[in-house]
This record gives sequence, C-alpha cells and structure tokens, in this order.
Amino acid sequence: MQRKISSCPVLFSWNGTRFEFITDFAGVGGLGYYVAPGEYASTQPLDYVKIESQQLCPRDGSYELRITEPMEETAYVDQLELLPLTILRQPGVSR
Repeated sequence: MQRKISSCPVLFSWNGTRFEFITDFAGVGGLGYYVAPGEYASTQPLDYVKIESQQLCPRDGSYELRITEPMEETAYVDQLELLPLTILRQPGVSR
C-alpha cells in the first residue's frame, strides 16, 4: 500500500446549499522539517485563501467555515481570520 506521508488542512465553506470544498492551505508552514544534515526549514506561517462571494453565504446569520485534517497529522493553528475584500474591476486588467 502506498500512503501519502503528509497533508494540509482542508477548507470548506457553506455556499447556501451545502459545504463546498475551497482548497487545502498552510502547505508551507511545516514545523521545521529536515532539509539537510543540521539544516531545518523555517516555517512560513501566513497563507491567504481567496473565497469567492458565491462560495460563502450566511447560515442562520453567521458565516460557517469548516477545516479538516484528512491525514494522520496534527495542524498547529494559533489564529485564523476572515478578511472581506472588495476588488474593483479596472479596464484592461483581468482577475
């Protein structure tokens, strides 16, 4: 049996009908994984995920996001924030 040895937390949001898969995230935040003898990678603790407006609808007056860890792994999370952004379209600029 071949098994994946690591994973990332997975994000779902309530879209008004069901929970929708958004993405996995925090793939760059490994806790000091081995690089070479005496060398360990530094963590990159910030990650931004874009959630489209149609992917996130209020449920009973609140937004509901769910995070799962599908593999046998522990995710160390200190803080998560939901930041609303308005992106204005500009002529000649595509998103």
